[in-house]
Amino acid sequence: MNRASPDREGAIEEAKPLTVSETLTRIRNALDGVIDGLWISGEVAAVKTSGAGHVYFSIKDERGLIDCVLFGGARQGRRLFVIGDKIEIRGRTDIYAERGKLQIIASQWRPAGQGSLYEAFLRLKAKLEAEGLFDASKKRPIPGFVRRVALVTSSIAAAYGDVCRTIERRTPWVQILHVEAPVQGADAPARLIAALRAADRTGADVVLLVRGGGAYEDLQAFNDEKLARAIRAMRTPVISGVGHEADFTIADFAADLRASTPTAAAESIGPDREYWMKRLEKLFDALSGGLTREIQHAMQRFDRAQTLMPDMDLRLANAERAVSLMAERFKSADFVLRTHSERVERAAAFLADPERVLSAPERVLEDRAEQFLAMADLQEKRRGERLGWPGERLNDAIERKLGDAEREYRRALQQKPDPMRTVTQLGLRLAQAETALKLADPDRPLRAGYARISSGGRVVGAARDLSKGNAIEVRFFDGEARAVVERVSIRSEKM
Repeated sequence: MNRASPDREGAIEEAKPLTVSETLTRIRNALDGVIDGLWISGEVAAVKTSGAGHVYFSIKDERGLIDCVLFGGARQGRRLFVIGDKIEIRGRTDIYAERGKLQIIASQWRPAGQGSLYEAFLRLKAKLEAEGLFDASKKRPIPGFVRRVALVTSSIAAAYGDVCRTIERRTPWVQILHVEAPVQGADAPARLIAALRAADRTGADVVLLVRGGGAYEDLQAFNDEKLARAIRAMRTPVISGVGHEADFTIADFAADLRASTPTAAAESIGPDREYWMKRLEKLFDALSGGLTREIQHAMQRFDRAQTLMPDMDLRLANAERAVSLMAERFKSADFVLRTHSERVERAAAFLADPERVLSAPERVLEDRAEQFLAMADLQEKRRGERLGWPGERLNDAIERKLGDAEREYRRALQQKPDPMRTVTQLGLRLAQAETALKLADPDRPLRAGYARISSGGRVVGAARDLSKGNAIEVRFFDGEARAVVERVSIRSEKM
C-alpha cells in the first residue's frame, strides 16, 4: 500500500472541509437539468396528500425506487393516481436538505402508455381555445326553473340510473326525455352527435350529456372535435357530467356547464324541492306582511276618520229612525197623491173635449139672452099698450138691454176656466210629490252599502240597545241575514 507523500498530505490537511449543506448544494447543482424534458415511468408505490393539496408519492421498478412531490398547482384538477397505477412523470431533480434525500419535483404526470392520447387531448384543447370555442361569453345560461330535461346517455350505463334517481328525489316535477346513445367505442362520437341533435329538437329546457367513470381510454369518445363543435352549435344549453371529479374531457370544456359526475349534473339543473318550498314560504310571508301593513294603515286611517266623525253609528241610527218616521208620513202622502192622481185622471178625461165644456156656459148665456129678449118684447107690448110710447123710444130701450146682455156674455167668456193649464199644474205637483217620496225611501241607504239592524221587530239605533245573546236581523239591499250578538262595546261620547 502506497503511502502519501508528505507534500500531498499537507495539501489535503490545508483544504477547507465542506459542510453537509454545502455538499448537498453541490450535488443538487450537479444534478440540475439531468432529466429535463424526459418522461420517467414507474409503478406508484406510496401516495400521501397533505392538507395543502400537495401529493407525496414514490414510484418504483424492479431495481429501484425514488420519492416524488406533485404540488397542488400541478394537479390540474385531475383524478389522482393510486398505489399500483403505472404512471409517467416529468419534472426536475432535487435534494431534500433536511434528510439528504434525492427526490423528483414532478410538473406533469399521465397514465403509463397513454402519453399519445393525452398529448392529443392537450393539442385539441389548445386549438379550440384559440378559436374561442370555450369562451365564457358564448356559454348559454341554464334556465332558472327547469321542467323538461333531455338525457343523452346509454340506458345500460350506471349514469342513467344515477341521473333519474337524483331528479326524482330533488325535482320530481321535471320530465325526463331519454335519448339513447353509446358512450364508448369507435362509433360513439358520431352517435352522440346525432343524439344531441335529436335532443335539441325535443323542446327540453336543458340537455344532460353524461357518462360514468372508467379507464382513460374509455372516455375518448368525449374528446372528439366534431362532438365539441356539435355541442356549441345547439340551441339548448348543455350540462356535461363525464367520469369522475378529476376527469376532464373536451366535451366538458365545450358544454355550457361542466359537472364533476352524472349525479352532480342532475343536481345542476336547478334548486331542489326544499329550496322552492322555502322560497314560496318567504314570498307568502312577504305578501302576508304587506297585506297586514295595508290593513293596519287602513285601520289607522279609519280610526283617524272616527275621531273626526264621532258617534257615526249613533248618527246613522238616528238617520234611520228619521227615515222610518218620514216613510210613515209619506204613506199618507202617497194616499193623497193617489187621490190627486185619480182626480187629475178624471179631469183629463173630462177635459179631453174642451169644446163640450166651453159650450155649456155659452148655451146658458144664449138661453138667458133669449129669455131676456122675450121678456123685453112682452114688456114693450104692455107698456106700449098702457102708455102709448112712440116706437123709436121703445127701440132705444131694447138696444140698450141687448148691449148689456152682450157685455155680460163677453165677461163670462173671459172668466171661463183654462183646462190645460189646470192639468199641467196638477202634473207638476204630482212629480214633486213622487220625487220627495223617493228621497224618503227607507231602503235608499241600503243601496248605498249600509245595512239596517233590527231586533224583536224594532230598528236598532245604537249599541246600547243590544245585549249579549240578542238575536238580530241585518237587512241589506239584496237580502237579509240573522245573527246573535256575542259582545257589545259602547264608546264613550267625546265632547
